[in-house]
Amino acid sequence: MRSIRVPAPVRDKWQRWTVLLAAATQASAVRLALVDGDELLLVAASGEQRPYQPGERLALSGSGGYCESVIGSADRLLVHGPEADLTWHMLNPNWKLNPDMERGMVSYLGLPIALPAGGVCGTVSVLDRRPTPFAPLVEGLLGEFREVVEQDLKRLACEAVRAAFMQGSSQGVLLLDSRPGMRDCNQRFLDLWQLSGGELDPGEFTGTIRALAAKTSEPQAVEQHLSGLLADGEEGGSHIALADGRTLCARSRAARDEAGNVWGRVWLFGDEAEDGGLGTQGNVDAATGLATRRYFQEIGYQEVSRAKRYGKELSLILLRLDGLGRAIQDHGRGAGDQLLAGVARSGKQVMRNLDVFGRLEDDLLGVLLPETGHEGASAMVERLRVVVDGAEHLVGDEPVYVKACQGIATFSRELTTFESLMSLAHAALDMRGAGR
Repeated sequence: MRSIRVPAPVRDKWQRWTVLLAAATQASAVRLALVDGDELLLVAASGEQRPYQPGERLALSGSGGYCESVIGSADRLLVHGPEADLTWHMLNPNWKLNPDMERGMVSYLGLPIALPAGGVCGTVSVLDRRPTPFAPLVEGLLGEFREVVEQDLKRLACEAVRAAFMQGSSQGVLLLDSRPGMRDCNQRFLDLWQLSGGELDPGEFTGTIRALAAKTSEPQAVEQHLSGLLADGEEGGSHIALADGRTLCARSRAARDEAGNVWGRVWLFGDEAEDGGLGTQGNVDAATGLATRRYFQEIGYQEVSRAKRYGKELSLILLRLDGLGRAIQDHGRGAGDQLLAGVARSGKQVMRNLDVFGRLEDDLLGVLLPETGHEGASAMVERLRVVVDGAEHLVGDEPVYVKACQGIATFSRELTTFESLMSLAHAALDMRGAGR
């Protein structure tokens, strides 16, 4: 096992702990040792006349040392008189080779340090040149020191995993804390958003969100949407139109502590044009660039959950295109896809960044409108009617005209699932179709 890389500020903190413990216990030595291959690396050590030095290495395997027994048994070890301690002799047959005895350390109390993923990676210990049973208070203080070390190692392990993910990910990664003082991102994120990094405020999340929103075609709506997600426990997905004409796909989920409390959010960003967004081709319909049925439903489940939990408004529009079947019959299925792609481009021009436009069937489109009531959904239907019904769509060189039949459903407490919202929208669509 290789020793965990410990930054200097953490080592300095641990060293201060050994100094305080040595003074409080009046012991000859207090030390913290981590396993490094076949050796013990003394990361921190203190005591009268400094019998051990930080950075010193001790033999581990077959050494007969006290720490070897602690690591091998993964249990505490108390020895106060090694010559007569038969339990110690049984635990470590090489006890006579004990290098600590050569330094006169005849009493020892040691506790194992656990790795975050399990196993033992080292020890914290108190040693004395006098036969000493060590009072419960000493063991309590040593246990406190061990807890500090284990919490630091856990944090370092998380930071190492996060750093590896940040640098190794092909996606843009942003981590925001809803409290001031923490923000992290990778270079891919900065490249996608065309940021230098100086625009992001590490001490205030609202400044970071405002900097992102300023890069979009709808700064106010995007800022409101991202800020709302930061305290949200649900997963989320959206397409964000940038002011330079590019579209980013965004997926996010809550960051939680061990107790399950939301403290921030992790976003993944991808360029829709470069790599299919987030590298999940199953999310985008290849012919039209719209969300697939599966992805549309996934976002729908998340938005219904948010609407139920936080009392948010939510609406759904279903669109069926009259004239699409005739275009396919006259010009082939490829012409139908071309027609739908044109409708998709026109429709996206009148939608917000947080709206989700999807292809649910060959001739059925859906628009999911988060934080939108029936009045807003009706206004969206009118905007879609203008760009769909009133537009000339080219199939090859031939103009084709279609009309959209719409059905609207707005979430209410009676609609407990996304399926019930879809059913209501289908019923409204069928009623409109029957009246045409």
